[in-house]
Parts: sequence; structure tokens; C-alpha cells
Amino acid sequence: MRRLILPFLISATLSAQAVFDTYFVPGTLRIDYAQSGGAYNVKFNVLQITKEPFWGGPRHNLTDDFNFGNYRVVVFDSLSQKEIFSRGFSSLFAEWQFTEEAQTKEERFLGTIIMPMPQRTVKIVFYHRDAYNNWEALKHFFVNPASDVKPNHHPHIYETAKIAYHGHPANKLDIAFIAEGYTEDELIKFVEDCHKLADILFDTEPFKRNKENINIWAVKAVSKESGVSNPAANITVNTVLKASFNTFNIERYLMLTDHYTLRDIASNVPYDHIYVVVNTDDFGGGGIYNFFSIGTTHHPLAGYLLSHEFGHTLGGLADEYVSEDTVFAQIYDKMIEPWEANITTLVDFEKKWYHKVDKDTPIPTPEHVEGDVIGAFEGAGYNAQGIYRPMKNCMMRSAKDHTFCTICDSILEAKILYFVR
Repeated sequence: MRRLILPFLISATLSAQAVFDTYFVPGTLRIDYAQSGGAYNVKFNVLQITKEPFWGGPRHNLTDDFNFGNYRVVVFDSLSQKEIFSRGFSSLFAEWQFTEEAQTKEERFLGTIIMPMPQRTVKIVFYHRDAYNNWEALKHFFVNPASDVKPNHHPHIYETAKIAYHGHPANKLDIAFIAEGYTEDELIKFVEDCHKLADILFDTEPFKRNKENINIWAVKAVSKESGVSNPAANITVNTVLKASFNTFNIERYLMLTDHYTLRDIASNVPYDHIYVVVNTDDFGGGGIYNFFSIGTTHHPLAGYLLSHEFGHTLGGLADEYVSEDTVFAQIYDKMIEPWEANITTLVDFEKKWYHKVDKDTPIPTPEHVEGDVIGAFEGAGYNAQGIYRPMKNCMMRSAKDHTFCTICDSILEAKILYFVR
């Protein structure tokens, strides 16, 4: 069989390369934008378009069929009108819209999106989800690489290190570990921490069985002070990315808003995904789909944080735990099927993991069911009622679980292979 399959794989790879070379050249097109609005409206404004040296993404899967994310960017070739690139993504602004503050005021958040560098003029369209989770166009504009794109002369040039290297970035999932809160004297410690985190990641499925498909790079970004800010404890630390606990007044929600500096730092290496390694013993983190995730390094649950946050940023997975106090408790309309692949309101369950449920398993599925049963267990997406998860236990539900459930595992593996095949 392998002799029959191999020529097809070679042909498919060459074809994909030919398509990439038809529309793109080496390098990354980076679009810096601002999102503004309140709870019920959003505007995209393009602020700057620049070129970065590496395109770490695939040259084969250029269009995104996963249908994940709060937003979507689609790139059309201006001559043929063919869709040549697309990606779903999310943002911190999309989360802020569910805060109490967003109900009475408007705010402005910065963000970035990257794509391979086009050869000629392209049309770029930003979409968001309407009230029914359908895509609605928000903004479109044209980019001429010859006149509209500026070189990115950023000052954030840092030394890098290969933590795990298994092949050319075009055929691997490339992860950039970015130092946050490490001083010049602590960079050796940072690289050691990166190796420890990589070992933990590669001991967790599905990353373990896909180890050869993953590269990990470390970028030795230098902070003036050690640690991380925590406004709730009146702690302010001068760090390169200005990360901070207590985002949206949630104690353990560790985030950053200086996304431009983050992209500048990450551009020192070819990358698909970013993980910000924060130099502190405290517990906290966060993750934004198809942008970046962040976690603390020296807490006993640092390894769990790494895997859990990658569930968000790589797999687009929802949190499966219940927390009625969080500002996100109302994020899901229980009359609408959520876009995240690991939770359901049962409104359109057939499009989720329904086909993997045994015919004898009741839906909804009682908690007292014995064994590792795939079903629809109530309690997920921060809500105790009306939202369901695939299995009783999963790393997206609890720090006590050190494995992803079968459904989350399969979603993450599909996303890993998306960057490989």
C-alpha cells in the first residue's frame, strides 16, 4: 500500500507548492488593526500594513475549513477573484464585549493578523459572526504589495534558540516560546524553562504522538524587571510585553494588550503559534484562538496551563468548567449552537460529535454513567445548565485532569496535521 500512496502524496505536495508559488512569495504580510465598539457593535480599522521576514505557516492548507473563531479573514486574488487564503481567529475585544463595562461604553483594542506575502494586489475581507453565528462581512480593502506594504523596522531583535526542531517550518507546527518578565541575567533560566515546558507538552497527547510534527523556538526577549504585574496586589513590574493578572477583574486571567510588540518579538522566528512564558510562581494564563496563549512558568500546574491554553489557541476549544461568577457566564446563547467544537447546546448537535456517541447512550447523558463514555454531559462553557461537553473529564474542564478527552484530542490532532500535510 505504501508504494501506491507515496506517489500521490508527492504529487499533492508539489501541487500545493505550485499553488503557493502562483500567488505568494516568501515572507509575511502583517496587518495591524484596531477593533472598536461596545457590547453589540464592532468596527475594524486598519492602522498599518508591514512585511515580516518569515512565513512559518503551511504552503499547502492555505484556506481554512474548520469554521472556528469569532472572526474570519479571507484573501482574494484581485485578478481571478479566487480565494487564496483564509483564517478564523478570535480577539480579546470579543471577550471584553461580554463584560459589564461593555454594556455602557465603547472601547478600542489593538490586534494583528498575518498571512503569506502576496505577489500582487489582493482584496482582503474581515468577517464577524452575527447573532446567529453566521458570517457577516465587516470591512474590505485592497493591498498592493508594491506600494501599500512597509518594511517592519521594529527594535525588538533578540537572540533565539531551537528547543525542538524536526524539520522545515513549512511542514511543521511551529511554536514560538516568548520570554516575559525575564531579565538579561535570567535568560539561561528562560531557556531551561522552555525545555521543561517542551518536555511536558511532548508527554501530553496528542502532542506526544505528533512530536515529530512540531518545532519549538525560544525568543529571548529581555525585560527590565523580573516577574509580572498584578494590579489586585498592587504589583507593577516593568516587563517587555506588559502582561498583567486580573484582566477583566478576573484574578487568574493573565493577559497582555501590547499585541504589536508581541508580533514584533515573535517575528524573530518562523511560527504558527505563540506561547508567552511568564516568569512567576503564581498561577494564571489565557489563550486567544489563532493568535497567542500565555501562562506562568513556575507554578506546579505550569504544564497543565501550557496544554490547556493551547487547547484554546490551537484547537479553538471552549472551557468546559462551570463558573457562574465569571464575566463570561453569558457568552453563549443557549438557543444557538456555539462555534467551538467541544461544547454544544444540542440545538445543532448533529454537526458536533453526535456521530461518535453510542446509540445506547442517552442524550443528555447522566453524570452517573460509568466509564469513559462519549455523550453530552451538562455543565460547560461556564454554565451549569444548558451547555454540554463530550465526556465527564477533560483537561479543558479541570486541572485535576491531565489528558484531553477523546473529542478534544481529535480536534487538536486535526489542527496539528493541518500545518503538516
